[in-house]
Amino acid sequence: MRIHGWELGAVPGLLQTESYAEAVIRARHPSENASVVDRIVTARMERQDLLNADKPMLWHTVHEGVLRHQVGGRAVMSEQLNKLIGLRRTVPLTWDDRLKHVTVVRINAITVPADSGDELARRFAARAGAVDNQDGFEGFELLKPTDDRTTWLVVTRWRDEAAFQAWLNSPAFGHGHRSAAERAGGQAPPPVGVSSELWSYEIAGGSSG
Repeated sequence: MRIHGWELGAVPGLLQTESYAEAVIRARHPSENASVVDRIVTARMERQDLLNADKPMLWHTVHEGVLRHQVGGRAVMSEQLNKLIGLRRTVPLTWDDRLKHVTVVRINAITVPADSGDELARRFAARAGAVDNQDGFEGFELLKPTDDRTTWLVVTRWRDEAAFQAWLNSPAFGHGHRSAAERAGGQAPPPVGVSSELWSYEIAGGSSG
């Protein structure tokens, strides 16, 4: 079994701690009484049993802003980050070290004409693997909209900010963004996207707990 997903707003439910889940649910349902919130939290925690029972392959992409924004206070977020880190390592980290070891995510949002999405996908497929050997590179996904939007998301994951910046300023960046025709000495094809922007977040508020 494989479970795939990506999140812009919160840690995925299957990976949440009980305290983090309660804070998220209370924020989303502020008018609900405590017993209703408790039932939702209990159901969410019970759903996590499938991770132990079926042992699925779990692949979640989480935006950097999710990891940097404190939910429920410092202690709640510390516990949540430790749980995420614990999926990959068992050595406890100090609070100052935690964010240093969390994967950095960069999302390039590319808006294309309604009939040009397939061409964008084809061009990315043609240069697949161009970044794979870059130091600190951890993964890539091209996300296709499933509604009437025309913005595609190019999601890359990096070991840390330094690794991303090193790639951005390296010859490999230019090579990876050249088309197959250009690498063969030909002319560059016209751009597919009509606009693009790189999404990045910093903490704008929170609580020290």
